[in-house]
Amino acid sequence: MKRNHWYVVTGGPCSGKTTLLQYLEKIGYAVKYEAARQLIDAELKKGKTLAAIRKNEQKFQKKVLHMKVNQESKLPNSNYFFLSVGYPTALPTINYAVFTMM
Repeated sequence: MKRNHWYVVTGGPCSGKTTLLQYLEKIGYAVKYEAARQLIDAELKKGKTLAAIRKNEQKFQKKVLHMKVNQESKLPNSNYFFLSVGYPTALPTINYAVFTMM
């Protein structure tokens, strides 16, 4: 089993995840922010609306999962990283999105 020094910060909306990550980043730790937020921000910069970005929830969640897996697969095991909502925690969301689309 590979070991790493990754810590996943989880919590509900507005619970302080981003604030904590910003503080950790400020004092010198490496952080990765929530992939959904990164994806939404990138799409908004392209001129899309939030409604358009989230129109197809299943497609959106799959993009987020792909982004998380891609980013986290490139993190070195030897460094300390703090991640907002690691990809394993996204699976129930994706399952819910798929289930509700049926």
